Amino acid sequence: MSAIDPITLAVIQAALGQVCNEMDIAFSRAAFSPVIAEADDRSSGIYDKATGALISQGELGLPVFVGTMQYSTAELIRLIGEGKAGAPEPGDIYIVNDPYLGGTHLMDVRFALPFYYRGEHYCWLQNTGHWPDIGGMVPGGFSAHATEVEQEGLRLPPVKLFKRGVMDAEIFWILNSNMRIAEQRIGDIKAQAAALKVGERRLTELMDRYGRDVVTEATAEIRRRAARVMRTHIAAIPDGVYRSEAFVDSDGVVNEPLKIALGVTKAGETLSFDFTGSSPPCKGPMNSVVATTYSAVYLAMRHIFPDTPLSASSGPRELSWMRAIRGPCRAARLRCRSASPKPCSWRWSKRSPTRWRRRRRARPATSRSAASTR
Repeated sequence: MSAIDPITLAVIQAALGQVCNEMDIAFSRAAFSPVIAEADDRSSGIYDKATGALISQGELGLPVFVGTMQYSTAELIRLIGEGKAGAPEPGDIYIVNDPYLGGTHLMDVRFALPFYYRGEHYCWLQNTGHWPDIGGMVPGGFSAHATEVEQEGLRLPPVKLFKRGVMDAEIFWILNSNMRIAEQRIGDIKAQAAALKVGERRLTELMDRYGRDVVTEATAEIRRRAARVMRTHIAAIPDGVYRSEAFVDSDGVVNEPLKIALGVTKAGETLSFDFTGSSPPCKGPMNSVVATTYSAVYLAMRHIFPDTPLSASSGPRELSWMRAIRGPCRAARLRCRSASPKPCSWRWSKRSPTRWRRRRRARPATSRSAASTR
């Protein structure tokens, strides 16, 4: 057990989450495009300096972004180590949207800022915002007939859009030359960068108040407790294999159904998610990226184990369960549909603490009363 007292631990945990909340709010308030400013299609997080693992997230961001940004951070760290991306310096901000480097789709653009405390690189701050357009064959990038990622828009590896606090004009003009309504993007770019700067100031204030060592110790203890709480919840589930299947009509190019098969094996304190048996990679724009698998797992857990919390009161909610699952996973980045006869969908809710809540489709009263809650 850590020597840090429980009250200090709780305050630091809440403060780290608040840093992320303030980044999210600043991003939405300053952004030009309604996709971010009105729909809040964005997220922010704090990530480990060495591994990219999630340290903290807020309550206001999309879980799909927070869950995958740790993989884009890990890829950025790897590329820096291999000399394929410039080494970080104070004031730098990297931009990346490559879905094969821990991203989702090309319109979800990530900014990553190396956070320095008293001259030493301590962690990464990262956010994601859905830009309305990033080029491609159709406005917005969503083409049902695309067969290559390049048809969906401009693909960016990690490059420094801001170098020592100054935006690189040449990279900015490359972006502008490949986007529709490009005159609006400067607003989103500056809003996204400013949100990271807000997080930088708030995290510095937290470190000044408690000290680097105390915050580091608290972060480690939060991770330990989160993993322990989640493993306890998993242990309460009966051992066995739980299976489900769902189908998509087609990929938009080849008129054949796509199968999504999921097997969840519960053994002791471990869950293994296996998508073996799903359709192979298809020609149309329905294929998954490795990093988005955990987003599918998140939704799968909600459907298969609805009574098992995916959040631990003692730690970041993604971290608490991601460290407890094992096994190879494949999934298509598709709208979640349960194989249960009681179908459901997801909708956005600003009143919900986790920002998402389930909405059941309209059904006859007799069916609703007879259906058990999933």
